Amino acid sequence: MTGEYSWTINETECYYYYLMNFYWDKSTGIFVESSIEVRNQTGDYLTTWSVLMGITDSNKWVVPEFPTWTSLLILLVVITFATATCKRRLLRTATSL
Repeated sequence: MTGEYSWTINETECYYYYLMNFYWDKSTGIFVESSIEVRNQTGDYLTTWSVLMGITDSNKWVVPEFPTWTSLLILLVVITFATATCKRRLLRTATSL
């Protein structure tokens, strides 16, 4: 949800902007996180603030962790693919000279 407003008071321009995001767990309907960002400019003065709120623990659901070994396996595959691609390009460049 966003909002943006501007107005003038005694020849001073005022500008107000906000952005709010709210997140719910679809399966349980529990409100789990929100973020709010606000900017207010009055003349030359600018004020900004933001808030991030979230549930850190619950007995209704568990946040699954990404296994470390899976991350290492993906990294190994990416490095192997990148190395093979670079070697092919170097061989092509060397043979075309």
